[in-house]
Formats: sequence, structure tokens, C-alpha cells
Amino acid sequence: MRISEREFLEAECNELRYMLSMLSPEEWAKHPIGQGSLLHRLEEVERELQALEPGSEPFCLDLTFRGAPVEGSRSIAASFAGKATELFSDAGLALYAGSLNPELKTKGPVPNKAELAPRIVGTVRGSFGFEFEFPRVEATEELGLFDGEAALDPAATLVALVDAASRGQEEEVAEALSRVHDRAAQKLGAFAAYVAKQEATFGVSTATRRVEVPSAEVARRMGELLGDKTREGEELLEGVLSGVLPESRRFELRQHEGGRVITGRIDPALGPGQEILTRWQGQPVRLRARVIRVGAAQRHVALGLEALDGAP
Repeated sequence: MRISEREFLEAECNELRYMLSMLSPEEWAKHPIGQGSLLHRLEEVERELQALEPGSEPFCLDLTFRGAPVEGSRSIAASFAGKATELFSDAGLALYAGSLNPELKTKGPVPNKAELAPRIVGTVRGSFGFEFEFPRVEATEELGLFDGEAALDPAATLVALVDAASRGQEEEVAEALSRVHDRAAQKLGAFAAYVAKQEATFGVSTATRRVEVPSAEVARRMGELLGDKTREGEELLEGVLSGVLPESRRFELRQHEGGRVITGRIDPALGPGQEILTRWQGQPVRLRARVIRVGAAQRHVALGLEALDGAP
């Protein structure tokens, strides 16, 4: 994993402080120019650290490969690397763009691709792989983004999704997909299926978590789970909005027919959670929901609300 700029500067700062602390008074007197240079560099590093804005660094992820197309840490088949990294990049872009832009379509070009697409910034040794970097962006009018939930960390979210899908955990996959655009599942499934077809396997990691897909067969099943076994659609649900958690952006709807209780997430495009609580709590509503089905698992995301039966 590539060392971040902050980590690099902090390490240099600690080393300079250690070097200065080891100088005796005699050495300070004998080498004033040398110790002055160390002090000057320490001041520079401390200023650079202070200038780094919290949360300004990019999201980073390592993608490594093993199997037939890979020759240890020496080489990788160019055609395989090109296609596999393109598919993985597409999955990351769909996941990131979908978390920022509610108008992203299921098919077609991704708006502002140049600003959001991950970049390869280096190679990974051990097996053969690549360092990906996702830029941090803010919601701006120029990007067509919206203010709401903070953008997902695309690197951490990809690793979590790979972990759940590689273990065949339908409930975990459905929960993860309720937070991302449906294009992300399609693209990641296509990536896993391609890797399996080439008799290869892969691993993904961030600075804090690593997941290995242990075999081509596991990658194939992962591709099926995110492809053929994943379905998305919309439903209109009528009932009383009996619960709203504004901070975690969750809802609870008791349906008129049968009294079934449906829970799920509230899409950021619906606005601040506190406003939804004040306006709709306890009201009869018609709720438009995005429904994610992964095998037998199911998740709902509220996309729209309107009054029902004369509610104010």
C-alpha cells in the first residue's frame, strides 16, 4: 500500500526530532550549520503537515492478481492486466459516482468521469498488482452533486463488498448494495467473472483491511452472485411511516395491507433526516422505494414520499 503524504511527513518529522534529540551540547557547538539545517527542515515539515487539510487525501486501494496470467511479482500478461484493471476501474467509478450523483443512469456515460475516475499510481509487489487512487471531491454545482450524506469511501466500500460477495453472504451484499448505485454490482460482477475465466484470482486491500479471493471458482461464484442473482427495481408502498431515525437515515413503514413492517435506508436526495422526521413521522404515505434483491436477501431504499389519504 502506498504511503500517504501525511504518513510520509509524520515519519520524517519524527526522524528529525529524534536526530536532534541525540545531539550532545558539544556536537551542537561543533556543527552549528548542520543542526541549523535539521531545525530548518523540521520547521518546513511541520508547516507542510499543518497545511494538509483533514480529509483532503485521496482514497487508496491495492489490487493484486495471482494465477495463470501472473508470473510471480515479475510480470503479468498485458492483455489480462488491461482488461481486468479497466473492469475494476469501471466498478469503482460506478460506486463512487453513484454515491455522489443521484441522477446517474443505469447505462450510458458517467457524468464528470474525469473528476471521479480512479487512477493507477503505482505497482504492488509480492504478487503482481496495482495501486489505485480515488480523488476526494466535494459536492459542487459544477459537478452536479448534492449535499447530503458524506460521500462513501470507495476504496473501503469496494473491499467490504468483495469480502461479502466472495463469502457468498447475500444479506451483507444486499446491505452494501443498498448504499451504492446498481451499476457498481454489475461492473464488479463482470470483473470477477472475467478474472475467473482467465484462471486467475485477486485480492484487494486498504491501509486497514485486506481481502483475498482464494480461487478462480470463488471468483466465478462471486460474479454470479453480483450478476445473475442480483436484481434491482422500484416499488410503491402504502402505509404509515411509523419510524424515522434522522442521523442514521433509516425508516420504518407499516403497510396498510397485512400490517407488514418494512424498514430501510433513506436516500440522501430526499433531504435532511430531521426534516423528514418532522414532516412525515406518523403520517399515511405513499413511499417510492428502490428494492435490491440478492438471492433470498432484500433491502429497501426510500426514494420519494407523498401524502396519502388526506394527510397534511
